Amino acid sequence: MASIILREKFPNLHSSHKISFKPMMPNIRAMLAQADAALVLESFPDEHGATQLFALDLAEEWADLTELPYVHGFWVAREEDLPTVYAERLVAAANEGVSARRTIAEAYALRKGFSVESARTKVEQFDFFLDDREQESLSEFFRQAFYHGILGDIPDLNFFDLPSSAPSKN
Repeated sequence: MASIILREKFPNLHSSHKISFKPMMPNIRAMLAQADAALVLESFPDEHGATQLFALDLAEEWADLTELPYVHGFWVAREEDLPTVYAERLVAAANEGVSARRTIAEAYALRKGFSVESARTKVEQFDFFLDDREQESLSEFFRQAFYHGILGDIPDLNFFDLPSSAPSKN
């Protein structure tokens, strides 16, 4: 996604420089000693102590670019490799996680020394569903990734038919 956003929002950048990515441990200072930029997942503002640095929020940039929601992640399986019983267990685990998200956020905040209220607010911003707009966003991501040569093909997304087992929105 970072590559797509950089290429789409800063088209002159990639014409003069080849954008490349190098996996590293999430230490911003060490990363910037070896690269021009760092891609870091930041759960909370200033989690990595880099408030003086210019930052792009990929979720905000994706929404600005596409007018679609940012999909942080989703579970994927080959239909023939995942029996329905396992798909049902994954959905049950998702239900359990959604139900416990405030407790999980509180425990994380206390362990990391963050405000419990900010942790609750942050976790409540997440949506745990792939509704129509999220599916449209994934399709747009795959289309853009194909266009920019990141993917060799645009995958089809098929969903397990598990009646009335989607996680509760509450």
